[in-house]
Amino acid sequence: MLEVLAGFLIMMIGATAVLSFLIFFVKVNVILAGNMQSKYIAEYFTEELRAVSYLDPLISNDGDNTDLDNFTVPDHAAQDTMGTIIFYRSWNVIENSPISGVKTIKVRIVWEHLNKPHSYEFVTLKGSG
Repeated sequence: MLEVLAGFLIMMIGATAVLSFLIFFVKVNVILAGNMQSKYIAEYFTEELRAVSYLDPLISNDGDNTDLDNFTVPDHAAQDTMGTIIFYRSWNVIENSPISGVKTIKVRIVWEHLNKPHSYEFVTLKGSG
């Protein structure tokens, strides 16, 4: 009877280790899925930015040409949902940078997993001609 109890204890310790690894890999998989989905949103949005006119309101500047990295109050914001994850997309625009007739657009995509924010950022340029 003691041998059965010892075997059961060893089996439970092994099962606990396997279960903890499984939980870890599920969490990592969810984070990687969020990363992949945010990059998909970024690629799709980049194509949308390339398709609009230089004067389109989607890429208008709020008048502050120094707020490219300030996402406290972004020039624009939108929300995307993929599956059960909500992605918050915000972007700032500055004009005539790096040269005249070019807009620099910085986009940040933020989502949460287990109350921890994750983000993806990219910068693109839009010319007037």
